[in-house]
Amino acid sequence: MTSFLEYCFLHWGAHAKRDLSDSARSLAVALFREYDNHVSLKLVMMEHVGLEFRHFRNDYWDSPFSGLNCASFFGISDLVSALIKMECYDINRGFSGHTPLTWASRNGHAEVVKILLDRKEVHPDKPSELGCAPLSWAAACGHEGVVKILLREEEVNPNKPDNDGRTPLLLAAEDGHAGVVKILLGQKEVDPYKSDHTGRTPVAYAV
Repeated sequence: MTSFLEYCFLHWGAHAKRDLSDSARSLAVALFREYDNHVSLKLVMMEHVGLEFRHFRNDYWDSPFSGLNCASFFGISDLVSALIKMECYDINRGFSGHTPLTWASRNGHAEVVKILLDRKEVHPDKPSELGCAPLSWAAACGHEGVVKILLREEEVNPNKPDNDGRTPLLLAAEDGHAGVVKILLGQKEVDPYKSDHTGRTPVAYAV
């Protein structure tokens, strides 16, 4: 039973994304209204994000991870739309500085990214605790579709560095995401020679 419950905590979102009946959607919305920092949060972070508990300060676990954050994390567009209409969340807040837009961008959920960007109150270039804006996360994870969507936003700076001086181009080059690299190099604002705080350039990262 313990293993089954753990599986449910970690993977229910993937199943919910495939198909939600009207009754299941209603139940999910009711759950998410009370979801803030749910007991499953640590399990989800360690399993899906690859981060271990020791990597976070204790006060990180007290930062908000709402139902909207969770729905955006798993890419459940129907629930994201429903929760936004309820207007019971700060759409620009989230766990460790990860907003709903950051989670959707990081995990490649293009439809959710579009839904969130349609809200005028959303800050499309808001960085996380690490200084990574949604574009940086999308670039680092190789999500070409999301990168293209974010680059349409006037507020998004395609050359914006994180806390270590790494730009979206550097992050894409580091993990070999050639498609994202080509997209970014097509932006006139992107400096192909811009280095991080250690002096490493995109070419060095690619190597």
